[in-house]
Amino acid sequence: MPQRSLQVEVLGPVALRDDSGPVPCRRGLDAALVAWAALHAGRAVGVDDTAVALWPSAPGATARARLTRQLADLRGRLGADRMPLERQGQVLWSRIPPGAVDATTFAEEVRAGTDLLAAGDGPAAEALVRRALDRWRGDLAYAELGTTDAGVAEAVRLADLRLDAE
Repeated sequence: MPQRSLQVEVLGPVALRDDSGPVPCRRGLDAALVAWAALHAGRAVGVDDTAVALWPSAPGATARARLTRQLADLRGRLGADRMPLERQGQVLWSRIPPGAVDATTFAEEVRAGTDLLAAGDGPAAEALVRRALDRWRGDLAYAELGTTDAGVAEAVRLADLRLDAE
C-alpha cells in the first residue's frame, strides 16, 4: 500500500494532515512518536536511542518492548499508509519528508525572508516572515517530546528563530 502524503505540524500541539484532511492523532505517546518522526524527518534513528528518549527511566529491554508495542498500536490507529515511522531491524526510518514538517518550512521561510531583506526587498521579506510566524499554533514546538535532549534542543532553536523573526 503506498504511503499517503502526510503533513506534520509541531509548532504547537502535534497535528497530522493527509490528502483527505486532518488525521486524528491521540495525545501522549502517539503524538510523541509522530513528533519524534518529524524531528528526524527523512532520516534514520536507532531503536535504542528512540526507546531511551521516550522512556528514560525504563531499563533498556523494557523501553524497547514499550516502543515495539507503541509502534504497533500507532500503526493500528493510523493505518500502514499513514505510519510515520518504519522499523528495519534496530533502525527506525522516518517516512516523513523534511518539507512535510511545519517547523522545517518555518525555518526555511524565515531564512528566505532574511535573505530578501538583505537584498533590499522589505515588503516581500515582511510578507514571507509573517507567513512563517503564522504557522505557529502554540507557544512551544515539539512539546510532546518533553525533556528529551533532541526535542529540547530543537524547541529552543525554533523559539530563538521565532523571537528573531518577531
